[in-house]
Amino acid sequence: MWVAHVNSLCMERWPSPAWLNFYLMLMHRTESPSHVSKARHGAPLFICTEGPAHSISCLVYTRPRKFYSGMDFLRGFFIVRKAVLFFLSFVLFFSAAAPRLRAQADPDWREKVQQELPLMGHRNWIMIVDSAYPLQVSPGVETIETGMDQLAVTRFVLGALDHSIHVTPNVYLDAELSHLNDELAPGIRVYREHLNDLIKDRPVKSLPHEALIKQINDAGQTFHVLVLKTTMTLPYTSVFLQLDCRYWPPQNEQMLRQMMRDGR
Repeated sequence: MWVAHVNSLCMERWPSPAWLNFYLMLMHRTESPSHVSKARHGAPLFICTEGPAHSISCLVYTRPRKFYSGMDFLRGFFIVRKAVLFFLSFVLFFSAAAPRLRAQADPDWREKVQQELPLMGHRNWIMIVDSAYPLQVSPGVETIETGMDQLAVTRFVLGALDHSIHVTPNVYLDAELSHLNDELAPGIRVYREHLNDLIKDRPVKSLPHEALIKQINDAGQTFHVLVLKTTMTLPYTSVFLQLDCRYWPPQNEQMLRQMMRDGR
């Protein structure tokens, strides 16, 4: 006995569609097959036999025809949806991580100052702060890590403001700075000397540190504040620069308001 197992049989050009895409087991009793031609999926399989019982000339062995049901399409839809959701989650994760990645030193902080300075006016702030200054979340506050010495950054910013035609800084310092000594903060005396050399004859106002932080937080709700973080590791050394109009001094504003009250 010789038995041939065929997974899917299709009679080539057979007139009846009932022979298409069905499964069977072909059992043929004969003494010996004369020739069996094996083929790969999709190629013809010729089975030629000798004997009085049957003679099969040609059977075409093909892959079972794939019929897609509604469930198949639904399953595919859910697979695609999962892939899209995974991709969006991936994008959102790295978008959320972007601010942390930007915490590295920005080598273009000078260019940033030069770009933003023409856009700034009175009531905007530029701050040069020590390395422990808190990251504020007011919408108008922009913080940039310079990776530079605090005095060097202060010198650059004051120099840029000196060449400005529209704004001039009002300098604020922490009131705590004048009370520190080298015993509490080693190196603070030398720092104060260098800072005074940079500020020169500019008028300086001092406020408690917490009061200045609150003032910056309030200003950041409406106005832009540029915070330049430095490598400074001495306390209460931040320099707060409130911008004012260079071509309209405060005394002119006071005179104008008095004239308006007097009806002149």
